[in-house]
Amino acid sequence: MISVIFENDDFIVVSKPENEDFHDTDEQLGFFNRVKETLALDELYPIHRLDKVTSGLLLMAKTLTACQALNLGFENRTTRKLYLAIATGKPKKKQGLIKGDMERSRRGSWRLLRTTQNPAITRFLSSGLGEGTRAYLLSPKTGKTHQLRVAMKSIGAPILGDSLYAGDAADRVYLHAFALQLTFNNTPYVFSCLPTTGKYFQHLLEHEWLAPLLLPETDTGSQTDLNPEICHKQYLEGLFERLS
Repeated sequence: MISVIFENDDFIVVSKPENEDFHDTDEQLGFFNRVKETLALDELYPIHRLDKVTSGLLLMAKTLTACQALNLGFENRTTRKLYLAIATGKPKKKQGLIKGDMERSRRGSWRLLRTTQNPAITRFLSSGLGEGTRAYLLSPKTGKTHQLRVAMKSIGAPILGDSLYAGDAADRVYLHAFALQLTFNNTPYVFSCLPTTGKYFQHLLEHEWLAPLLLPETDTGSQTDLNPEICHKQYLEGLFERLS
């Protein structure tokens, strides 16, 4: 089953589960081709990708014209993404900018350098969750391989469950592509998808960052008739601005 967040004639937004390869392997179809096959789409183009261990939102184009337009949004950085992460340990800083070139390291990993010739750039906020854990809201400004995982390790807070980058053992890697903001054909869109697996993510759902997104669809006891969809959209736009 594919979790479809949004679909029109031009593009589709889906939610990828953790521990599923984006590309095909020798053993099975990757997530991209599983979406194409399950939804019986003749054409489908990937706009961005997620690591196998990362869950959350993915954008795919249904036509070549849409693909070109959506890719442009990433190239000129008008399309923006937010990720949720959880880590243990005390970070070197609790918010700010993580910036540096990246180079290959051992066992398929990468490391952050102090040079900035072609840097990976990530802006972030964090907040304590208790029990030695901390929540992070991450906004990548570039799209480097393993960028967020490397960024988190560089501040002394590797992502929980991410053994490749020395994260503490857990039931999953606690990195989730949470929100996506884009403009297509002069129409603004904002999408979100909360994580559904991982016991530590369940604690995060009660955090002040996410509580406004858990409003009921109807609230007949309220004195004001607020449209939850509009409230969610405005709140998400506010999060994007905080990390712009």
